[in-house]
Amino acid sequence: MQKVEDQVSRASQAGTIGQSELVGYLRSGVSGLSQEQATAGAGMIFRFLKHKLDDQDFTTLDTLVPESDELVTAAPPEEPAQPIFSGINQALGGSQLALLGNLGTMAASLAKLGIAPDQLTAMVERLLDYVREQGGDSLREVVARALKS
Repeated sequence: MQKVEDQVSRASQAGTIGQSELVGYLRSGVSGLSQEQATAGAGMIFRFLKHKLDDQDFTTLDTLVPESDELVTAAPPEEPAQPIFSGINQALGGSQLALLGNLGTMAASLAKLGIAPDQLTAMVERLLDYVREQGGDSLREVVARALKS
């Protein structure tokens, strides 16, 4: 419980999304990702999770990443998947976007920010690592299942 309280305290002291520990963590593990891209990508992933996780699981996640509401607010609106992304999916042998599951639907919005499918995949993997570090393996598994559903 102390770990959660420490995380909440650090996030409160940070004060802005630009100083988000999660955004910094994503940027440090995903090559070529800008502050804006990391913020937008994290926001879209959290918006997706907010709809996929039950209230209790999302509240637990939200406690560990208290800036998640700010990230969701800062995220660009989602756009419907466009035919160009089916071509990307085929060009990649289906591997990159397939790994994203339903997150592939946000690829169109993120592509406008210059986030490639492989970067989004790396962001998701990095976010899952962060969730494991902050909340343990069981929360990581819950989030991973939601992202694949």
